Amino acid sequence: MKKTAFVCRGARDANIPLVYQETPRKDRGDEFLVFFHPGKGDFESLARILFRNVISVSRLGQPLQYFTRVLGMFRNESGSGDIRTDFLSGSMILVMIRRGKNVYILRNRAVETIHWDSGPGIAGPVEKMTGAEELPLVKPEGQGELFEKPVEEFFSLHRFRMPSGTHTLVFVPSGEFAERYRETLLDSIFFPSFESGDDMELDIDRTIPGMHWSSTADGAGSPERFLGKIDAKWKWTAAVGASAALLAAIFLIFNPFGTTEPGLPMGRQVLLSVDEKTPEPEKDPQNTAADPGERIAAESAEAPQNISNTPAAAVPISVKLASEWKKKFNAPVTSSPAISGRNVVFGCRDGYIYSFGMDGTLKWKYAAGDGVGASPWIGNDWIIGADYKGNVFRLDARTGGRTWILGTGEKIISSPRADATMVIAGTTGGRIIAIDASDGRRLWTVVVGKSIWASPTLGEDYIIAAATDGSLSRLSRSGAVQWNSKQDGTIYSSPLVIQNENLVIFGSGDKSVRAVSLADGRLVWRTETGGDMRGSPAFDGTNIYIGSEDGILHALSLDGAKIWNAGIRGAIRSTPLIKDGLLYVTSYGSGLTVLRCADGTPVAEYRAESPVYSSPALDDGLLFFGTMQGFLHAVSISREAV
Repeated sequence: MKKTAFVCRGARDANIPLVYQETPRKDRGDEFLVFFHPGKGDFESLARILFRNVISVSRLGQPLQYFTRVLGMFRNESGSGDIRTDFLSGSMILVMIRRGKNVYILRNRAVETIHWDSGPGIAGPVEKMTGAEELPLVKPEGQGELFEKPVEEFFSLHRFRMPSGTHTLVFVPSGEFAERYRETLLDSIFFPSFESGDDMELDIDRTIPGMHWSSTADGAGSPERFLGKIDAKWKWTAAVGASAALLAAIFLIFNPFGTTEPGLPMGRQVLLSVDEKTPEPEKDPQNTAADPGERIAAESAEAPQNISNTPAAAVPISVKLASEWKKKFNAPVTSSPAISGRNVVFGCRDGYIYSFGMDGTLKWKYAAGDGVGASPWIGNDWIIGADYKGNVFRLDARTGGRTWILGTGEKIISSPRADATMVIAGTTGGRIIAIDASDGRRLWTVVVGKSIWASPTLGEDYIIAAATDGSLSRLSRSGAVQWNSKQDGTIYSSPLVIQNENLVIFGSGDKSVRAVSLADGRLVWRTETGGDMRGSPAFDGTNIYIGSEDGILHALSLDGAKIWNAGIRGAIRSTPLIKDGLLYVTSYGSGLTVLRCADGTPVAEYRAESPVYSSPALDDGLLFFGTMQGFLHAVSISREAV
């Protein structure tokens, strides 16, 4: 490990930061980083003066002596009273020294430093790192400080020793900032796709720095190779006053989105992740060679299907999960795959819908108007898809040829639903749009809430739609609102309708699972979970299974009683797949976990190269899912009697 990789992403022209970095030529040299981001335009000149002074101070001797001198400059140059308070509270100030594996980080307390360990998939404040300690800052003497807050109280100084493995530190202005921009950060920073071109800007008003290091034995994840995969124009080694919008940072900032193991103290968190390998995209996905993945044997059952009424019981067989093949694309695959005949169909943020055979042969691809995050809906011989530009379209399942297309004018993230006569789609403008399935004519449009991310449900005589502002609505097939039930939390979870039980079940942003009456929308029960719920529920005929942001899979009875919960690797945003007493769950912990329905015991795991948003699909002994690094995985399932 010779140096770290420092990358940023943010607004191009507004609030330009001041950045300086020195990286050592040899292992024994110091790495030095200074990052200033003035909170107000009025403070830009003051920030520049202090920035230059911090860089010019000698770093000879102990790091503590250097930081003491830096604080003295802030005391003398930043003014007094309200001016000092506003500047030190509203700006992002970060000074880092790495000497060998010892790291010292001085930051104003408004800045949150979040550590991500890609090994176990754990994110949390830097204070929670093993061996991290906060060093006391000596307060100055003198009566002047009796009448105002001492400079030292605006800062914290932490020291830790760089652990082995692949890690990232990300610095955000506050937890409130991450929450306010959670959707922008999720969609654009976490393994971002570049379908928008080099001029893509984020809708955020700050620049966000991150630092990555890796000490793997073979160097595959080293910062040198991490940066080497990026064109020279994207690199930062030393920059002063540079704009950060043109940097290809591959990390996530999100709150609350923690991935953790059960029992770990987390506190307030922001999750970030880094692509440690940054593989080169292939020009033709059809030519991708099979790449064996990790093989883990465990007790399990035969290949799963989406829903099964098989009772949850232990099955005395051993199951092996192995990579059959995988394909690499130019953007994340967040769309959940669907099975059409003998083909697997899915969307990609590169702007295409793909169809592959079971052997990994590309059958066809359809060029949409923009990235495709929605999962396709499969009919008998046709496919319904939607893209980020707001187009809804029908394709021939055999050829990928388009039958019709309808532009809604609003971005579509949620997956469309259809039957023989009607297609419904939800938009980020909060609208449910009904479309004639045969010719693509718009039938009606109804606004149900602020924005729709959850996939709607299309029943025989009803439509259920959920919006991010907590609105849950039942519509008739003619578009009449039959009831609207406003929930306390946000809703990103796609509602599950159990019609014979008169229940609509979904996860809520208030850390609960809720069930309302299908007939009138009244709350039937609410079960607290301890974590925000963005995963969608699955039902095996007896129990309900749903995952949460804190990496916990919950099993509930039809009356909301807790049966068990199990911690897996990473936040769960997918829908579990159920078959013969087993659950197959994908997560942001970069993998697929298999658990028993009966008690939640994990029995097998398959590790992918990056976090997984899409839900798994199954056909002919193969499980399919996409990853944020732009892969489609085909995982074989084999079993043996024990």
